[in-house]
Amino acid sequence: MKILICHNFYQSRGGEAQTVFRDKELLEKKGHSVILFSRDNEEINNYGLIQKIKLFFGIFFSFKTWKKIKRIIERQRPDIAHVHNVFPLISPSIYCALKKMNVLVVQTVHNYRFLCSNGLFLNNDGKICERCKNGNVFNAVIRKCYRNSYLQTSGMAATLYLYRKLRTFTNKIDVLIAPSNFLRKKLIEGGIPKEKIVVKAHFIKCEEIKPSYEFDNYAVYMGRLSPEKGLFTLLRVWKELPNFTLMIMGDGPIRNELENFVIEEEIANVEFLGFIKGPKRFEILKKAMFMVFPSEWYESFGYAIIESLACGTPVIASRIGGLEELIEEGKNGLLFEPGNIEDLRKKILYFIENPKLIIDMRRYAREIAEKKYSSEVGYKNLMQIHNRLLSASEFKPHGKRVK
Repeated sequence: MKILICHNFYQSRGGEAQTVFRDKELLEKKGHSVILFSRDNEEINNYGLIQKIKLFFGIFFSFKTWKKIKRIIERQRPDIAHVHNVFPLISPSIYCALKKMNVLVVQTVHNYRFLCSNGLFLNNDGKICERCKNGNVFNAVIRKCYRNSYLQTSGMAATLYLYRKLRTFTNKIDVLIAPSNFLRKKLIEGGIPKEKIVVKAHFIKCEEIKPSYEFDNYAVYMGRLSPEKGLFTLLRVWKELPNFTLMIMGDGPIRNELENFVIEEEIANVEFLGFIKGPKRFEILKKAMFMVFPSEWYESFGYAIIESLACGTPVIASRIGGLEELIEEGKNGLLFEPGNIEDLRKKILYFIENPKLIIDMRRYAREIAEKKYSSEVGYKNLMQIHNRLLSASEFKPHGKRVK
């Protein structure tokens, strides 16, 4: 099979970029031909005034994308196009170009962008907000929800309004993949037909992660350091746990604020390790007693959680978004009410005071990771979607319509 993968990289690469690269590597390993069409938001840093003005209008429809995609299809003749993120540089014009060329379109939905200008269902105060879910994008404009800018929010909101009215996201995309049932539910609430959406969890290379069933007396947070991740809630709890260490792996826009908070509040048992990649990250994770994931927004999935489970490390996570689908209460972790300091403290102390219970949890955590989130399972599920689409479609491979 020949597959065209399309993705607009953010300046700060996270779970979406991981998914793109992992899908590409796995498909090529299995013998498929993969073409990657991508743009990178790093380009914007070098834009002058004229280019930024063009970008504003290009969010609506990128003629650059239209031309490039048509050229790629004419030369490569892909069987399927698998789209991830298109904002802001690629733009939804890619869907129009793909359908114009009779290419089947699969869309992995990573966040709530089709229904929300910033894609997070969060306002600038860090509070969950679904005001635009049913199409009233004016709510986003008056609140400057995209990059805290009236101008940029106006462009993004108008784009979403236009393409929703044209039904581009429903008529020009053949299948939407949601990584969790929670995200699927929100897409349906926002007007996308339920029969178009399938749930397929992301995967990790379990075979490259050796679990540990022994652990040391520390906990780990692993992920982006940003306001919606609930890190101040976590630190306020840790202030009352003077004899137990928290290691924070990751970087992000509020790292300095978090470090200053730790100094001001005299929290001595917190270590900021920065962003760590490769085997060292897993060595730290697998020796932890548990991982804490205190997010306070509608997480659509949790890469850090399934990586922790693959290491055999149980997780204490917020009962929010798609996270609770990853945790089986009392078996591979515990759940707490988001933002609730007292509830989080109780769950942490339960683990610290009952270390023997964690041993069985570690074995089950690894078992679940292999059963649900391995690369083999991910590949099987992805191929089922692709093959079902190809067999049911009125289009033949390589963009030729059946007469």
